Amino acid sequence: MAQSPAWLGKSGQTWKLIVFLAVVLLSLSGIVWSEVLLSSNAAGAEFAAAIAGSCVLGLAAFTWFFRSVVCRACGRRVAWRIVRTQSFGAWLTVLLAARACPSCGNDPST
Repeated sequence: MAQSPAWLGKSGQTWKLIVFLAVVLLSLSGIVWSEVLLSSNAAGAEFAAAIAGSCVLGLAAFTWFFRSVVCRACGRRVAWRIVRTQSFGAWLTVLLAARACPSCGNDPST
């Protein structure tokens, strides 16, 4: 018997994960760029702007993602709940594997 699709997809919120991952990747590339600036002795204002901008962008991505993934049935922030209750390395796996809302048990496909 095949398993039902993940809650994130059934609730129509997969696009949020894609945007989140893209922005985190952009933020990480900014951090790498700041390291290039630092190693080329072109530090100073460019380095500070690159590292600060990358950190702010990354923080904004996490904040937006954790606040925006919401169960339509109970209104709770599902991603934030999973982050708070799971270990650091497991939250994304648990979110992707969830078949129903971890707060209320709602299955959007039913």
